[in-house]
Amino acid sequence: MSADQTPETANSDSVATLSHENQAAGASGDGCTNCGSTADWGHSSWCPRCGWYPQLNTCVEVDPPEEEMQEEKPLEWWEVVPMWAWILGFGEVGLIVLSIFARMTTSINTGARPRWALTQLFIGFCVFAVGQAWAFLYAVTKSADFSPVDLITKPFAIWGPSNRLLPKSFPRLGMAVWGLTAMLLAVLVIGGINYNAMFEDWGFEEQAQPNLIQEIVKKAKENDGDGEESLEDAINSFAGEEDPTADADEDEEQQVQLDCLIVGYTGNTADEFTGLVLAALIKGKLQYVGTVFEGIPDEERKALAKRMKSLKRDRPFVKAKVSAQWLEPFLMCRVTGVSLSKKNILKKPLFKERLADAK
Repeated sequence: MSADQTPETANSDSVATLSHENQAAGASGDGCTNCGSTADWGHSSWCPRCGWYPQLNTCVEVDPPEEEMQEEKPLEWWEVVPMWAWILGFGEVGLIVLSIFARMTTSINTGARPRWALTQLFIGFCVFAVGQAWAFLYAVTKSADFSPVDLITKPFAIWGPSNRLLPKSFPRLGMAVWGLTAMLLAVLVIGGINYNAMFEDWGFEEQAQPNLIQEIVKKAKENDGDGEESLEDAINSFAGEEDPTADADEDEEQQVQLDCLIVGYTGNTADEFTGLVLAALIKGKLQYVGTVFEGIPDEERKALAKRMKSLKRDRPFVKAKVSAQWLEPFLMCRVTGVSLSKKNILKKPLFKERLADAK
């Protein structure tokens, strides 16, 4: 310090000197005395990194240096889908595969396919009902606007509170969706459900005579496990070797009504069948009683044709000397006739009504 300098002047000179040194350091690349950065200060008086301002002997706030914006790669669609949605989708695919497997590996004639479909339908309904009730109970705790009637009138509205809680609420959503899917697949994919049988006890279709049904069931049970041919032979042992073309003109005419088992049909296809081959219980014996051509209403023709397509078999269930397409013993009907011949063949048979299926 020279003699003519005051302490304040000397301090000011030292700050100025430091400022110039820092600016020089920034310009020359020697680095900031505060942080050691060698970044170029340019025309500014402070370090672009730490904000060191030599003239004020302090640090000032500076904006961080602009970094090059890295171009963000757009997400693929599978990266956007949440995990709970993946689980839900895999469950749906599993149900579809299971239903197709059931359709391909079960037979409608043995009853395996209808049993599978009904079981899946029932389980699906129970699972769906639990999920729906769970969502409703949660919705009630969040809003007083919901009532038990909304389970039916607003089945989707009650899911609002639960959906906002996803993925935590996924279990109830999964139960409802998978249960509903199982029901739809049971009906649309597996199939084989005899909807008419659901109404048999409600008077929509009258039952055949109990003794006829019992005779069919009895013989089926006696031959259970012996194969189709043995069962057929046992049933046919009750049928005579009557000639269906036998003349019945000499028989005394007497109006008769019979509950009959439809064992086949005449015609090339089920959709174009011309007559129904019938068997009935005559004096305790199940035997062929003729073929009915007349009196079948159009609506019954369509219903019978649809059923007969899935009930074909290679051999007649009851011996009959007619050329026909043979059926499994399920379909029943009631017919009337002028009389029975001595060979127990129905004369001038007339279709009256369809009866409930034999079991």
